[in-house]
Amino acid sequence: MRRIPAKKRMEVLKYYFMGYSYDEITKLTGVSKGSTVNIVRELREGRYPELGTPGLINELRYLAVRIKKQGLTIPQASLGLRLYGKLKELGVEPQTLTDYVSLCKKISPKGFPADKFVHAAIRLTKLEQRLGKEWFKALDELESRLKEKTTLTSTLTRLSQLIRGVESIKEIGVEKVCKLSMFIDECEKLGYSADKLRELVKLADEERGLRRRTAILKGKLKKLTGEVERAERKRMEAINRDRRLQKADLILKTRTTTIACAYCGSPIPIHIPPTWELSDSMRRGLMYQVRCQNCGGLNRIDPRDILASVAWDILTT
Repeated sequence: MRRIPAKKRMEVLKYYFMGYSYDEITKLTGVSKGSTVNIVRELREGRYPELGTPGLINELRYLAVRIKKQGLTIPQASLGLRLYGKLKELGVEPQTLTDYVSLCKKISPKGFPADKFVHAAIRLTKLEQRLGKEWFKALDELESRLKEKTTLTSTLTRLSQLIRGVESIKEIGVEKVCKLSMFIDECEKLGYSADKLRELVKLADEERGLRRRTAILKGKLKKLTGEVERAERKRMEAINRDRRLQKADLILKTRTTTIACAYCGSPIPIHIPPTWELSDSMRRGLMYQVRCQNCGGLNRIDPRDILASVAWDILTT
């Protein structure tokens, strides 16, 4: 019977670990159901020790099936684990989470969605942390500032009207002085001296300048954030490449890999023959005989399995 290539066997095991059934694996890989069953049996018998112990393999398979039945992806399951960790940090046990949800529904205003109520409460808490004060105190200060701003806006509007009146003085003679006098009277009624008016105008100019500078800084921050994210992605890619290159260099220097014993599953150190010898052995259909140091069993190693083991060591680094 034709031996299934190592690459195809690894593909079968990949889908097995992803929670697929034997029939689904057969459709995805093109490997017959019987061969799929045999490959999985070899896995459970420990013929692939680099993939884990039988106990760990069963646990991973059980977890993958549960995730697949729930219609979740691996990233979604990972997010769930992080959420569980956060709940543990807060002292919230999963079995009491339903009680917390019920509590939020009870204390939320009638007719107001509970999820939006909780979201608003969280944002309010973060705001207090950022401001360093309770929210109602911050609200009082904001209302006070708004009143001052409203007063300033009203004053500036009135001042603008008065200034337009002053500009019209240029077109007349005696009336120019009268209107100027009226302007001064109006300012005095509002309680603003000439120095105070200049200060208000200066503050308005500074506010416009600050808004422009804020918009510019926001644009620069967005650009820098994008550059930082791109640099981080490149850094991670370089780290992954470097790890695989180091693993490949170690294998080339030692010319050694490991293959699981067909009898006891223990890893057997295998010397990697020269390329020409491997090619000749595959062409002639020769097998390498290696005795297991653990159980003493004599293993017949296919040259293709040696190459597959080298590739697996590098790719799984």
